[in-house]
Amino acid sequence: PSTVVPSHYVIKLKPDLVKHTFEGEVNITAKVNESVTEVLCNAANLEIQKCSVISGDSGLQEAEVSLDKV
Repeated sequence: PSTVVPSHYVIKLKPDLVKHTFEGEVNITAKVNESVTEVLCNAANLEIQKCSVISGDSGLQEAEVSLDKV
């Protein structure tokens, strides 16, 4: 889709080599080309704890996270 186009990613990972898991954080810079009510991200096999959106117009907003189980 061309409505929301990512342009930069900052990814921080903290691996647990014993449990074979990791914790992390990602910051995505994106250009929103038209008004949208949702942003879809690929997150297969990930557990999302929290999500927020920063907009130049309205500042920081907590976002709802929902995952499609496949």
